[in-house]
Amino acid sequence: MCTGRMDPTFIVKALALGANGVLIGRPWLWAVAARGEKGLTDYLRVLRQDIAVCMALMGVNRIADITPDLLERARLTEDDRKILARLERESALGTGSERNES
Repeated sequence: MCTGRMDPTFIVKALALGANGVLIGRPWLWAVAARGEKGLTDYLRVLRQDIAVCMALMGVNRIADITPDLLERARLTEDDRKILARLERESALGTGSERNES
């Protein structure tokens, strides 16, 4: 799942949907670029705290306890369905956000 956005709620959602791990993308790089090792340490501390808050709001205190039944299914609009169908087609074809390197 690639959302282009990586906040604690998306991390917890991915884990609930069965992900074994979640990549956090560029934010860690921005933290390092801005403040070096201290920036990374601070970013990871805040991310961990935010994930803990998200989990607490779901009523769990262990990552192993995050399950799909804790998620509420959103009502999709017709536009949402079209976007999901396009993403599924691109994923099946191996196209989409990958860049052709020539």
